[in-house]
Amino acid sequence: MSLHRFHIFFVLTALTGILLLSFSINHLLQKNIDANVENGIKNASIEISEQMHNNLERIQQKFSLYEKATLRNAQELADYVAFYPDDENLTNFAGFINTSDVDGYYEAYIINEEKVVEKSTNPFFIGFDFKTFPYYVQVLEQLKAGKKGSHISAITIENSTMELRKYYFKRGAGNYWVAIGHVIPIESYAKKNLASLYKIYPALKKLDVFIVTPEYVQQVNKAFSQGINAGQMIGRDVQAASMIFEDLGLPNCSDYPGCQTIFSAFQNDSIIYLHEDAPNLQTVYALAYNAIRTGSEDFLLIAKMRFDPKPFLDQYRQLKSLLYFFIVFILTSTILSFMLIYRAVIKKIIDITRQMQKDEPIVVRGHLFNEFKYFIQRYNSVLLRWKEELHRLNEISMQDELTKCYNRRYFNRKMNQQIELYQRYGHTFSMMMFDIDDFKRINDIYGHSVGDYVLSAIASDVKTQIRTSDILCRIGGEEFAVILPEIGLESAAIVAEKVRAAIEQQNYIDREKVTVSVGVGSFTEGDDFNSFYRAVDSLLYDSKENGKNRVHLRA
Repeated sequence: MSLHRFHIFFVLTALTGILLLSFSINHLLQKNIDANVENGIKNASIEISEQMHNNLERIQQKFSLYEKATLRNAQELADYVAFYPDDENLTNFAGFINTSDVDGYYEAYIINEEKVVEKSTNPFFIGFDFKTFPYYVQVLEQLKAGKKGSHISAITIENSTMELRKYYFKRGAGNYWVAIGHVIPIESYAKKNLASLYKIYPALKKLDVFIVTPEYVQQVNKAFSQGINAGQMIGRDVQAASMIFEDLGLPNCSDYPGCQTIFSAFQNDSIIYLHEDAPNLQTVYALAYNAIRTGSEDFLLIAKMRFDPKPFLDQYRQLKSLLYFFIVFILTSTILSFMLIYRAVIKKIIDITRQMQKDEPIVVRGHLFNEFKYFIQRYNSVLLRWKEELHRLNEISMQDELTKCYNRRYFNRKMNQQIELYQRYGHTFSMMMFDIDDFKRINDIYGHSVGDYVLSAIASDVKTQIRTSDILCRIGGEEFAVILPEIGLESAAIVAEKVRAAIEQQNYIDREKVTVSVGVGSFTEGDDFNSFYRAVDSLLYDSKENGKNRVHLRA
């Protein structure tokens, strides 16, 4: 191929690469931006739901603040009814207790012997029958039997008025019970506290809050109409429940409103992230409050938040433009530079590098600069000498010259490798150390040449008694060690006894029996190199002190 044609081909390839790289970078950037936007929306959702949770917690804490005073009011109500039994509406008493400085207001109830509300400051509850609620029946009976002086109910929600209520029960002097209801409306909470969130989070475009119980769904921040009737209230509840079912993809129950499915949806995730492509908004459902079941009622406070992602994108737009410019500049500069030096330099360097990776002499065909020729000649010369020296050094550094088995340096390296395999994968291994008994006497009587022969012959005989995977090392003058991979203590003991017996049976010196003392141990949890080595070495010396020519095992 001619240089001209090569240039045309290369330019077309480079342009194609630039386009593909641009598309890839754009995809990666958009993916990263989408992830950051989603993360920002989720974080904002969590913060908003936490603020809603804290606000509702503060409302509920107000009940505890007035608990003692409300209990006193319950006792005063009992005294009042005993003194004014003919007060039908309890209006005087209600006027008295509601003049105090208290959050919300109080309601008074008289419950007759049939457990039915006979009198109340709230006409809506007159005739309410507690017998339909086993929990309250049990409470009233305990008060009647004197088992408790008073009872405080869990916090409940009144659907029609969106009020939090807490009831305080006491036994009256006659055959009746009295109750004080502490009522705190949460409509103001929805209007004041929720409205402030729009100022804090500019991306928040719409926030709807729902109270969900197993019986109903109620939108908290929807304006309350004083003249709304029961049918309109139920219709509004049905509409809110149906919207949540549709948004979360939940099966709508024929038995209205099927709110238990909404409870189930938030059991594992407190944040449910949705996409709404049509209005260019992204929707998040967040669990803001989950009441604990107390035997009276439990409920969820759920927020539906819709965010505009644009405020989260502003910080990435400039970065995206700058990155595009940088990529185009770098690619253009690289292509121009590569076209100038590729044919003369880079191609030759790549060829030389590939050959160097094989540790073989370099051979490059074609025209070469003088600097390349000199480099290749020097490299080939150094490579040849390096290989020869490396082979010689390996022989010297890892092998005992006399016995031709491995030396102490190789022993240390292989021991560390075996310990690492044990710690990482649980591969067991054992080691035996043996020492030639009375070797000094052999040297003194027969001379060092005979002693060297004994060392070499014993090393050769031991190799015939062990596996090819076992590692025989000379670690001292007449001291040897054998690393036994994948062998436990029992198998190692058999090998050690086999080696000891084989040496005892050999005739290395005329009229002189040569024996060895052996220590054997297996590496266990808690051992390290030094502790394991000392333990086996100690077993070797135990063998010597207890008569020699024997094997001692690690307990």
